[in-house]
Amino acid sequence: MAKRLCLVTGASSGIGAALAREYAKRNWDLALVARRGDRLEALAKELKDAHGTQSLIIVADLADPKGPETVVKAVEKAGRHVDGLVNNAGYGLPGTYVSTSWAQQSYFIQLMLTSYAELVHRLLPGMVERGYGRIINVSSLSAFPPGAKGHTLYAAVKAALIKFSQSLHLETEGSGVHVTALCPGFTYSEFHDVNETRHMVSKLPKRWWRTAEAVAHDGYWAAETNVPVRVSGNWNKFIAAMFLILPMPLGIAWMRRSTRGIRSTEPPKQGPVTAPAAAAAKPKPAAPVKTGAASKTAAAKKPAARKAPAKKPAAKKPAPATPAKTGAASKTAAAKKPAAKKPAAKKAPARKPAARKARPQTPPAGTG
Repeated sequence: MAKRLCLVTGASSGIGAALAREYAKRNWDLALVARRGDRLEALAKELKDAHGTQSLIIVADLADPKGPETVVKAVEKAGRHVDGLVNNAGYGLPGTYVSTSWAQQSYFIQLMLTSYAELVHRLLPGMVERGYGRIINVSSLSAFPPGAKGHTLYAAVKAALIKFSQSLHLETEGSGVHVTALCPGFTYSEFHDVNETRHMVSKLPKRWWRTAEAVAHDGYWAAETNVPVRVSGNWNKFIAAMFLILPMPLGIAWMRRSTRGIRSTEPPKQGPVTAPAAAAAKPKPAAPVKTGAASKTAAAKKPAARKAPAKKPAAKKPAPATPAKTGAASKTAAAKKPAAKKPAAKKAPARKPAARKARPQTPPAGTG
């Protein structure tokens, strides 16, 4: 009997990789999704050696609108169906809303919210039909306080994931499908390196931090016990509870003061936040889908099209060639010009005899 299959997005590092390990040691097979295929291959080998886990490696960018469909089709092509879904792919976009481009913001929304919703929409019907499913949407502690200056849409998206998960939790009651929003706080991972805030958050006290493994453990058991929202860590639970009862004006004042040193208002310099440009460039390499003979034919047609400009210089050569007489004719032309210039100096009587004597002498000079 085949093992259950859990699809994990953002599985190349951090909480995603930790959740993949958590499911692997619980005797699940995996479909690992991320953009960095080498990381996925290494993780798949690690889990196979440790637990005998079979993994599908799916290299995809979920910020591409076609990404979720590509992932689901890859699973179907392998003859498998998804029993568990971990929506984890994501990153932070530093800067204020107007200091970043709309291309960056739309890329962020597609990856952090739209791809989550689409994968659930594509996979949930099968789970309900089979009477079994586990869905974890990785949200954040940042969904509980008021919004902060910088990283404008991050908290908004994470709050939406909580509401989304709560609704799904109620809609799937009694179906055998469990839905959980997992809300980690500050976690030891690459996350803050990628969004260029490591130098800021490293100043926080240790009680604010948890390991990715601890977060993954909490997330797995929350999904198994069908908890709709799970905040990971006691300190984070206290922070979340505080903001649930704190009056909004006080909450905003607290966020204004406390996030100055940990939220960047500078626009991003590098990393996935610049990926819209890369995403825009992707259709160009994808365009030559033709392979084999078709690609050779296309390659052969291009040089043929480039030879046409080479004909133009050939057409231009006759033009300079016509006035330039070769051999004796060129010497004759050279002889005529000085002969014509001398009579122009008003030596008209000498001009005609000089021209008549030169004419019979030119043919012998060209014959030799």
